[in-house]
Amino acid sequence: MACLFKRSNGIYYVALVNINGKRSWHSTHCLDRSEAEMIAKEISGQLEKPRVITLKVFQRMIKEYAETNFSKGTASIYNRSFQRLIQSVGDIILKCITPLLMEKFKQDCLKEVKPVTANMYLRTIRAAFNVAKEWRLIDANPAKSCKLLRVGDEEPVYLKKEDINTLVKHIKDIQFKRIVLLAIFTGMRRGEIVNLKWEDMDFSNRFIRVRNRDTFKVKGGHPRTIPMHPYIHGLFLTLHQSDGYVFIDSSGKAITPYYITRTFKRCIRKSGLPEKYHFHSLRHTCATWLVNANTPLYDVQKILGHQSITTTQIYAHLPNEHLRRSIENIDFPTQLVGMN
Repeated sequence: MACLFKRSNGIYYVALVNINGKRSWHSTHCLDRSEAEMIAKEISGQLEKPRVITLKVFQRMIKEYAETNFSKGTASIYNRSFQRLIQSVGDIILKCITPLLMEKFKQDCLKEVKPVTANMYLRTIRAAFNVAKEWRLIDANPAKSCKLLRVGDEEPVYLKKEDINTLVKHIKDIQFKRIVLLAIFTGMRRGEIVNLKWEDMDFSNRFIRVRNRDTFKVKGGHPRTIPMHPYIHGLFLTLHQSDGYVFIDSSGKAITPYYITRTFKRCIRKSGLPEKYHFHSLRHTCATWLVNANTPLYDVQKILGHQSITTTQIYAHLPNEHLRRSIENIDFPTQLVGMN
């Protein structure tokens, strides 16, 4: 898109907007508008020629887009997905991607990653190609007809109460112990805990607010409010500060997600608990305990911040101790007819 304009020095310039949305200005070196218009057409014709967009070029474009609109974690997934795609089909022209090549990509993924991870890549690339279509870089989404892989229903991994006791006993770092307990009693995600500030903890009304920030976006983009458990209220009230991050390192900066992942894994190994437990298992633990406490799934959904109730329903299929106790309370006769 080109626009001719005159600057204070009397010379006409051509303003161009490239495919990335970036502006550039080019002098016609003319004071006469008619002459400037002729030169402007030449400049526009040279600089606005259709640019060949390869996968690597589009990868950089979509990376910038994701970093602007999504969290760092999501932007990283976009980047990794296209690294995988380029590894599979090569750095070909974006418009040359076909549904058949997407099927090849899916098959190549299965050679190195699990179906659930392959599906994550496919969904991400499909979303990116929808953006490319909106930008008019492609006419159709080649990933639209590529079906996701069938994934067996895997029950979320959660810790039993005796496991939690064992884990907490083996955590010597007081701050990290608070992090673990906060995750269990709130179901907050790792990134949400890292970005938690004291201003988000309302001790008067006993709420914790999970918010978007300039450097952090809540998954799905929707902030939420979590009721503060009395235990968490008592645990953090005496530490309450007016500002800053709740969890900081020795230099006073916010801790990183990697620090949480690494430290949690060390604590799991030290406590002798199964390697299958990850920090995200604490979120599953919170959800499972809520369901076992007979909490309505709608309430569990709001606490965890799930966009769809379907995601929350996976916890409804877990062994429910409340139902187990209900069955055990049935007063069966000691002798049943026909069972002598």
